[in-house]
Amino acid sequence: MAKVNRGNLYDYYIHFNPYTDYWNAVRRDKAVDYLNGKLGPNDVLKHKNINDLIRYLTNEPQLEQE
Repeated sequence: MAKVNRGNLYDYYIHFNPYTDYWNAVRRDKAVDYLNGKLGPNDVLKHKNINDLIRYLTNEPQLEQE
């Protein structure tokens, strides 16, 4: 998994993929590579719930139960 700079959402490009129903987050400096399909699975953080993904990125404890 790529190193996560927690606490600053401005460092991330967050995107919803309607085909997989996942929210994806990648570092802004890698957003162009992400959109061009050049990133590996370990470079993208994914979650079905946007709130849980944001909590993870901002270092908040307690993920919601699905």
